[in-house]
Amino acid sequence: MKLLKNSHSKIVLGFLTALIFIAFACNHKESNQSQNTIKTSKTEDQIFNIVENMPEFPGGEMALRTFIADSIRYPIEAQEKKIQGKVYISFVVNKTGKVINAKVVRGVDPSLDNEALRVVNSLPEWKPGRQHGKKVNVNYTVPILFQLN
Repeated sequence: MKLLKNSHSKIVLGFLTALIFIAFACNHKESNQSQNTIKTSKTEDQIFNIVENMPEFPGGEMALRTFIADSIRYPIEAQEKKIQGKVYISFVVNKTGKVINAKVVRGVDPSLDNEALRVVNSLPEWKPGRQHGKKVNVNYTVPILFQLN
């Protein structure tokens, strides 16, 4: 696999646009707390969708976009077939800041989906999210744009 030189800036731009949307959505507070969490068998294992302090990638959102853009390797088979699109990957930033349970929530093609998953699974530890002063598990979704010239 190799990185397309001209696609790097388009991936970053598309990712930036989507992250701005996500940041806006995350600042919108739901009135019903039950809509903000995914219940699990243990209360301490709740996975929140929106918290007072969202998880932070080391260096901030720009560093996250840069990490993803630098790590993506556009699959050759997708290049040859001219496959493009935006892959949405959902994952949990747990209480310790580790990225776990990454999955494709909206895919484009298996080759692009797998590449997006590979990159998300390689993310370093984050600053965990906090709710009422306590570290909590938080669900997070990132879009990754694959675009050819």
